[in-house]
Amino acid sequence: MKKRWILAMVFVLLVAAVDFWLRRSVEYRVLVLGAEGSQPVPGAQVEIYAQGVWRFLGATGEDGRVLVPASGALRLRARAEGLRSGEQDLMVPEEGDAVLRLRAK
Repeated sequence: MKKRWILAMVFVLLVAAVDFWLRRSVEYRVLVLGAEGSQPVPGAQVEIYAQGVWRFLGATGEDGRVLVPASGALRLRARAEGLRSGEQDLMVPEEGDAVLRLRAK
């Protein structure tokens, strides 16, 4: 009985470790910058164009970043109060940030 319990615990820990590793391996980021191009834009609403439809991706955090589901070529759109919305085809790198710039109204 004790042996089964130990095996079950090892299995649970292994699954948790694999899940953690997989989640970390798919965190790609886009940085939304403001009109001057140097200030991050917190709270910008970001959408992704996929399969012919725009879908809400999320809002940028205090650091102006939002996670995206994949690396590679993506079309993204961002909106923020006081700035023009921006739409851009971006190459999202596996490491670091892709940058989407918004302009003043």
